[in-house]
Amino acid sequence: MLSKNILRLLINIMSLQMSVTWSRLVLWITIILLITITLLYYQSAPYTVDPYSVEMSKMESLSAMRDALVLSSMIYTMILIIIGVMAWTMPLKRCLVKTFLSLPIGRSVFFIGNVFNIFLPPFIVFLVAHVFAGLYILSYVSVFDLLLLFPLILLNTLFIVSIVTLISLIVKDSIVSLFLASSIFLLPYQFPMQLKYINSCYFYTVTVAYIWHCVKHVSYSEAINLIAVTSLVTSIALILSFIYFLKMDVD
Repeated sequence: MLSKNILRLLINIMSLQMSVTWSRLVLWITIILLITITLLYYQSAPYTVDPYSVEMSKMESLSAMRDALVLSSMIYTMILIIIGVMAWTMPLKRCLVKTFLSLPIGRSVFFIGNVFNIFLPPFIVFLVAHVFAGLYILSYVSVFDLLLLFPLILLNTLFIVSIVTLISLIVKDSIVSLFLASSIFLLPYQFPMQLKYINSCYFYTVTVAYIWHCVKHVSYSEAINLIAVTSLVTSIALILSFIYFLKMDVD
């Protein structure tokens, strides 16, 4: 009974937070941009065949999917950065956090709700766009690839959101937070491998499937190491953000 009440409270606070962060215009721009960019990258893939040619092989389909994921992930990352910074700095600047906390909720519920508020809408749109493109353009989507695709894109999404959240809470300024987050994720050659814009995670999403077909682009150990490092950095950033938010002054 208690867990149901907490879940209901979390859903309610997420709805309120989404009404602040995701205006109808912002939501529709995000949906249209992600879907359009995704479909364009699939259409421009060198492996995409026309209706009169022979059906694509599984290997070519995986190659097209991987290339489209890596290319479209840049726009996806930019959207997550902008929304993440807005979702934390704007409520703090306008004292909306204090208003939210005047409701019968704790800081922990607010924090969890806002993290979901940041990543859930773009994550769902991004994933659905790629599944649709795989079915409509490539005529190929397997259960195995979807099971691989979902957790790795989710991990990459949470990695971005965790870093953006930590930066936004500490800096509390929209412009500076946008600059720092963009520098980390969009200027990869200036930062260590583990902390740069990690489009490698998207690469491994489909490249791990390549191994089953004896295409040795990457070893299992390399893939596991990258996923482990990404998971560790994500967990540390979220925990630090959570502790900092519990202690910070929101007046």
